[in-house]
Amino acid sequence: MGTAAPLIRLMEPGDLAVVERLEQDNFADAWSGGMLQLELKNPVAQVYVLEQQGEVIGYADFWLVAEEVQLNRIAIGRGRQNQGLGKYFLGNLIEKFWSNGAESMTLEVRNNNLTAQKLYTGLGFCREGCRKDYYGKGIDAIIMWLYRK
Repeated sequence: MGTAAPLIRLMEPGDLAVVERLEQDNFADAWSGGMLQLELKNPVAQVYVLEQQGEVIGYADFWLVAEEVQLNRIAIGRGRQNQGLGKYFLGNLIEKFWSNGAESMTLEVRNNNLTAQKLYTGLGFCREGCRKDYYGKGIDAIIMWLYRK
């Protein structure tokens, strides 16, 4: 992961261009800059960036409603993947949500995204459902949950 621990902070409007690039590099259904701007204005959204040596290298978008958190997106820059950064980023954010009173977290992940599923199960998420063909024929959405202990 490198020598200095990466910084986790709330996303700012000045981060939009790099976060939009992260979206395009990581998702076939990438959110546009306009969609990301709307998330910054959404009262239930909390959007964080992962910064290392002054460079934004990841981001995560959550919705917090009552005591339930929904992870909508998480992305690490392509040149920074498979270094433990996703686990560091999401693990720290989970602890932040727990310390602020959240009781559960949910997400959906494509059935063919085994790397993401490994990350989520490694952090304690459990598969609790499936939406058949949600992303297209043969690409199901796996519903996962994590509960505060």
